[in-house]
Amino acid sequence: MSKRKLNLLKLPLQLEEHNQYSSSLTNEALFSRNNAIREINSVLLHKTHQLSVCDSLIKYASELLTLLSNDEYRNSLSTEVSELVKIELVITVVNAAHVYKEISIDTMRRAYSSEAKDAFWSTSGVYLTYGLGLLEFLLQEQNQFQIIKIDQEYYELIISMESEFKVIQQLGIVTLTLSRLRKKMYNDSKDAVLDFQNEDITELSKNSNLYAKLVIGCIDYAKTLRSSKHINKVLVTYLEALAFLLLSMDQFAKDETGIAVGMIEESFEKMSNFISNTKLHDSVLLKSRKRDKLKSMFQKKQSSTEANSINLDKNSKLSTILQRQLPIMQKEKLSPLLENTIDDFLLPLSTLLYYRYKKTNDTLFFKPIINDHRELLSLFPQGKSPDLAGSKWYFNNNEIQLMTEASKVSPNKVNITYF
Repeated sequence: MSKRKLNLLKLPLQLEEHNQYSSSLTNEALFSRNNAIREINSVLLHKTHQLSVCDSLIKYASELLTLLSNDEYRNSLSTEVSELVKIELVITVVNAAHVYKEISIDTMRRAYSSEAKDAFWSTSGVYLTYGLGLLEFLLQEQNQFQIIKIDQEYYELIISMESEFKVIQQLGIVTLTLSRLRKKMYNDSKDAVLDFQNEDITELSKNSNLYAKLVIGCIDYAKTLRSSKHINKVLVTYLEALAFLLLSMDQFAKDETGIAVGMIEESFEKMSNFISNTKLHDSVLLKSRKRDKLKSMFQKKQSSTEANSINLDKNSKLSTILQRQLPIMQKEKLSPLLENTIDDFLLPLSTLLYYRYKKTNDTLFFKPIINDHRELLSLFPQGKSPDLAGSKWYFNNNEIQLMTEASKVSPNKVNITYF
């Protein structure tokens, strides 16, 4: 098998053709291999992930493990072919774990705006534990029985995948949180966010410090990982923007309006790295109709003169950000899991909070705006590190199976507690 440079961006890995290897397989194993190749090619071509793909891959992996468990068969193989069988087994299980992960992420993405979000989240969490459990199964089989041989490059890939699974699980919790906050924001009206009062922001911020700890934990962990489709620099920057947003709400609830303004401006600073200047500009200045509504909202408690001064302060840090032409991160993309949260959560809420904080500070507290990045970072709480345990898989009756208790439960009926 030719050497390939392995990383998370290469998944799923393709099974290569080797005549000598194929001729050493039983008819059943060869049939399962062809099915596995067809399923992986379908994933690569259509970018879709189905549970049937996992079933086919686990079936083929079971055939290979059955052969390797047979002393007579194993001793009949040349050293080269024996190595190929072991490597192909590892590749097949890794691919199955990868597909479970992608199914989980797709389920999380659909859950964000779904009325049945809790059921979707539970299901997605189960699929994620299935995938992580398969990776743990591989390492366990190697350590206990030494039938499987995992080369260093594959071992490092598996360890990276395990870490990625844990970050994605916590990202799922974060996205669920955003989904619930979003529901409170909009309340069946597209412009309901503009009707927010200070007491609404206080209500929304009750658990913002806890949510920020989850986000910060993801940031710290993600920075240590290899780049992948879902874990990359864009994700880290997005999470940093979200952390500043959430913590600004906590500071505002404490009447620390100068810090709150500084943090929301820092959030916009981060967003400017992955959101176009035009979109940021349109969001902050708002369309005329929405701006008029926002002005009238402020007039409820302020004079007409104060309300009309809602236009962006030209000397503010945010104004400076909007005038810059920063490079957008084009090579890497934000995970589909979080893409939907930008336009209907992150940007509109950040815009609203900026005007709320600024106006409250300018008319009530008169505190200096904290713009020093290090000073703002010093206010970050300790993050909550991602933690996820995989489902237990074992080899029994020539099949790789879930533990009996798990196999009796449908994924849709398994409850996962996120909080």
